[in-house]
Amino acid sequence: MYPVLQFTCAFTSAFHTSENNYSNLYTCAPYILGTTLRGAVLRALIDTDCSGQQLQNQPTFHNHCDPTCQVKPLFEPPTRFSFGTFLPESAGALRTRLGIDRERYSAAEGALLSTEVRYGQFTFSVMFPYEGLQDAIYRAVEWAGSRPDSGGIGRFRSIGWGRFTLASKPAPLTPPRLKAGHTQYRFCFCTPYVLDDQFINEQQREHTLQDQLRRALPAELHDTVQVSAVELRLRSLSYIRRWSDEPGHQRKENRQVAGPDTELLVTFAQPVAEEHLQVWQWGIGEWFDAGFGSCVIEPYPGR
Repeated sequence: MYPVLQFTCAFTSAFHTSENNYSNLYTCAPYILGTTLRGAVLRALIDTDCSGQQLQNQPTFHNHCDPTCQVKPLFEPPTRFSFGTFLPESAGALRTRLGIDRERYSAAEGALLSTEVRYGQFTFSVMFPYEGLQDAIYRAVEWAGSRPDSGGIGRFRSIGWGRFTLASKPAPLTPPRLKAGHTQYRFCFCTPYVLDDQFINEQQREHTLQDQLRRALPAELHDTVQVSAVELRLRSLSYIRRWSDEPGHQRKENRQVAGPDTELLVTFAQPVAEEHLQVWQWGIGEWFDAGFGSCVIEPYPGR
């Protein structure tokens, strides 16, 4: 079982991440995207050396590290970041400001822009490969929320929004025992599951899902997965917009996603091990390493 840390953080400024944008209203999503948290924390790791000292403008520093580097393992499977969840005592509000047309440098159409924001506390979890990396992750989360140059998360962090501190010391979690040893499982999604054209094509679905499940596992486990059949029970469709600075990604990506409560009924050629289930429940499909496609996995009744 891989170790897991759960973080509880408190916003020190307004937080916003757009769900829907209207002419003069930006609505805030009901969660913090895993890509948002992963990007902020990994950026903080890139900008520190292996002992936690801050670096200045050396993004390739860790390319030259030896195998004892504590940063490199956190960029590869099985490292996972969950979505962030607002705690019940967190509060929502509206912030209104004057919209500016950047081309004309004057008041934009509609002029007054209302933006939904969140205050209070939120929680998220990180799974990592082995014990001994806790201090590096702790330092990175702490710095990601308050660093003087680009601290904070979400939209409008360039004007000081989305800054946060740790509300308490991170707590280690013991994952519950999972029901391994079966060949048929139901994957019930808790976060958006990113779809692609190959998966929508029923003729390609088994092969596509098999590739997705293998990519989510450490390399030594890839050949232990063989999917025989897949049934998709789609509850809803929507779109996710992702902003990314990572190499190979466009600045802005819009992707079709299956909504929460969508189910996959999957038949495997061999009984599934518990290690597979533990990793897959954190996310499968595109952007799995940032909490997309996280799911509850249970065997079919009586199988």
